[in-house]
Amino acid sequence: MLLVGAGALSLFALKSVKESDKNEGFSTTKAASVEQISAETTEEAAEEVSAEISESEETSAEQALLPLVAPQRQIAQFANLAVRSQVGTCTDPGTLEISTDGGQAWSASESFAATTATQVLRLIPVSTSNIFVVALNADCEPRIYGTADQGATWQQPVSAVGTWYLDPSNPTQLPAPGGAKAISCEAISIAPRTNSNVDALCADGSLTSTSDGGATWSDPVAGDGVLNVAHSNSDRLLITQSPDQCSGVQLSANVPVAEGATCVHAELGESDAGQIAATQFGDSILAWVGETQFISKDGGQTWQ
Repeated sequence: MLLVGAGALSLFALKSVKESDKNEGFSTTKAASVEQISAETTEEAAEEVSAEISESEETSAEQALLPLVAPQRQIAQFANLAVRSQVGTCTDPGTLEISTDGGQAWSASESFAATTATQVLRLIPVSTSNIFVVALNADCEPRIYGTADQGATWQQPVSAVGTWYLDPSNPTQLPAPGGAKAISCEAISIAPRTNSNVDALCADGSLTSTSDGGATWSDPVAGDGVLNVAHSNSDRLLITQSPDQCSGVQLSANVPVAEGATCVHAELGESDAGQIAATQFGDSILAWVGETQFISKDGGQTWQ
């Protein structure tokens, strides 16, 4: 089962003269001249104001962009069984929560907290009962922790050899089935859809993928606002930010994100950097954005 793991600019127009006035020419009377000069001055001022507003709005949009940092949370699902985690570190263990109703309600797994697991590296739900978690132990060594009863109990950890995960201590070498695979960047997030199909987000914001189990990788492409790669059992699922298209985050299979892509409306602040994750299983999508979780049962058309 370990090998089954697999996702504004509002236009402010100010005009002080009508279009018909512009075509009348410049008057020779003093009163008219003063009036027209005043109108032209007002128009120039309006154009300056409009430019300032436009520049201000562009600056605001730029400031709204979250910095790209290593994601600090993960979420994955298999049918109605979902698991999510604040990943933590080797010295500050992460947390693990489980849902058995498609993400409606979550419960912390106290039995997982009682294991030797510390930093969570990958979540792998493989059935409606079985979950595997790749995590560092107290000695900062990668191990696989498994449960067959939805997290009620956890088995003794075993070696993590033979499955995909991202070891933060060596981000250019991804442990995988058949041995570690070299990657041409420092990965900060990976999303294995199958043993062969894996997507990786690099620290420089670029994206690369493999379809042959890591033997070869695609040329890196610019991420264009990608914040994380999501867990998915089908197509690639990217979590992106495009303030001019969506006041929140968008979910898309490709970049650049096309207009009309799925939008998860949310207010984002600097503290949300690294705190965004998503997962898709069939038509079910769970998006964990800041302090809020969003659920869609129709492939992102509607959200609750």
